[in-house]
Amino acid sequence: MIRQATAQDLNQILALIHPFIDDFAVDDEGREKFSLQMIQQLIEQPDIHYFVYLQASEIVGVMAYREPAHIVHFFVKEEQQGQGIGRALWNHVQVVINRVDTQIITVNSSCFAEKIYKKMGFESVSEVIEAHGLRFIKMQKHIV
Repeated sequence: MIRQATAQDLNQILALIHPFIDDFAVDDEGREKFSLQMIQQLIEQPDIHYFVYLQASEIVGVMAYREPAHIVHFFVKEEQQGQGIGRALWNHVQVVINRVDTQIITVNSSCFAEKIYKKMGFESVSEVIEAHGLRFIKMQKHIV
């Protein structure tokens, strides 16, 4: 089941994201962006739409985007990867984004996730960038 995230989900979201932080955070400044307070701020921002995927009341995936169409978080618990959870979250968010008048969905992908985004139709539009404590590749997908 996919639903909007709430403040009660913060600890589970943080626990889900934590194992992936070193895939893209290169220093403490980057790691700070994934603190409990920062995730809470994201959930509370009116222009951020944060979704969780539940399996037996446990959060096993999250996806969030900033209006109009920039993916800010996309994580699936490692043990549940390859089971269609990421695809379900992506399909859900894509439907929501398609309701607005936008032509491009963007993301700052970790190097690890680049191939996953490419499978979803994204293309790289930059080399690897290190900024604000994070290592990422800018990617985009044109909406047809």
